[in-house]
Amino acid sequence: MRIFKGVILASMLFSVSSVVAQELPIICTISNSDEKITYTADDLIFATRHNLVFQHDNGVLVSHIDVKAETFIQISQLKDQDYPNRPLVQFGHCSDVRASLSTWLLD
Repeated sequence: MRIFKGVILASMLFSVSSVVAQELPIICTISNSDEKITYTADDLIFATRHNLVFQHDNGVLVSHIDVKAETFIQISQLKDQDYPNRPLVQFGHCSDVRASLSTWLLD
C-alpha cells in the first residue's frame, strides 16, 4: 500500500511540473482591432494583486494590465523624426489573466 501511495504522489508531482514548464502567456486584443499582444512572465517588472506592469524593448514599450477588469493600456514611444516625443497609447481587453498568472506562480 505504501508503494501505491508513493506512485500516486510521484505522478501528481510530475503533472504539476509539466504545467510549470508550460507557462501560459497573457493574450490581449487591442480595442477596435484584431491585433493581439502577448505578455509573458519574462517581461513582467512589477506586480500587485490587482495590477501588472510589463516592459519591452528597453522601456520603449510599457504596458499595464488590470487583473480584475482584464483590461490593458500600452504606451509606446514612437521613433518618428517629425514627432520625436509623441507617445502612442493603445487600450484593449485581455483574456484569462488569472489562469495565466497561476501558471507563472507555480514556478
